[in-house]
Amino acid sequence: MARNIRYKGKLDIAGNNDLSTLFPKTEAVNHPAHYGGGDNPHEHVKCAEAVGLDRHAHLYNATKYIWRAGKKGSRLEDLRKAAWYLAREIQNEERLASEELMGKLERENARG
Repeated sequence: MARNIRYKGKLDIAGNNDLSTLFPKTEAVNHPAHYGGGDNPHEHVKCAEAVGLDRHAHLYNATKYIWRAGKKGSRLEDLRKAAWYLAREIQNEERLASEELMGKLERENARG
């Protein structure tokens, strides 16, 4: 069931919004223990953002499930989820490499 969240502040399109008014102040939402917790400098979201994984959905999710493996439910299920996301990323990279190679061959053939 979807819930509407009301934001009572002004939205700044530059991204300088106070998210604390948008999201509830519960550790289960903002800094769950199974991802490291808010006081932990090695919390998954902090580390993932530091290395740029927040711009790569499949890699972000793979590391997220490895990070929390066994801390929230089944360790095996978390590892399978991580493997699924990693396999998906590999498929995408293989497709891109293939498309790049095909483009290169087409350009070479067009030159004669």
